[in-house]
Amino acid sequence: MGIQSEKSRDTSQRIIHAATELFLQQGFRDTSLDDVAAAAGVTKPTVYSHFGSKAGLLQRIAEAHATARAASVAAALRHTGDPRTDLMTFGEIFSQRVLSDDARSWHRLSLQESAAHPEIGTTLFAAGPARVIQALKTYIKGETMAGRLTCSDPDVAAEQFLGLLIGVNPIRMMAGQPLPSKAKLRRNCRAAVDTFLAAFASPAS
Repeated sequence: MGIQSEKSRDTSQRIIHAATELFLQQGFRDTSLDDVAAAAGVTKPTVYSHFGSKAGLLQRIAEAHATARAASVAAALRHTGDPRTDLMTFGEIFSQRVLSDDARSWHRLSLQESAAHPEIGTTLFAAGPARVIQALKTYIKGETMAGRLTCSDPDVAAEQFLGLLIGVNPIRMMAGQPLPSKAKLRRNCRAAVDTFLAAFASPAS
């Protein structure tokens, strides 16, 4: 039973890896399950038995991808006793991940499929951005309780900070325009942290 389960997991991972590359490179609609099966070295019925449908496969991939990225970003948010350091560390990682080439590809795929498969967008948001927002809200609440921040509405403050970090860059991504360099992103991050702390840093901190 254990060996069979391990074999099944390995097969699923091979299918997910192959499908992810194909969906991002040539698009969901232009990728058939025959393509996925061939790339994964399995049969088409095997793909169906593991994921039910092509849309089911995409949803599994989207959820796993968003969950992993959100976990790595949220893990960067730590209470060190210095909100400026904490927010700079988090902000740089968040900005780089959200504005990466990989993120651009996922954003494009999500936009292309949102009309026909709105559940994909819902899955991506719930497993990714929503978790990052929640982690930031929890951090702001903790720092407020510790007396280092003064924030009466962490929900609004968290979303404001994320907006400050990425600015109009998502619009640049949608328009296919060049994104800021790492150095420029770092300067933007520092300015975002300065603005956030000007509004929410405790006078006593």
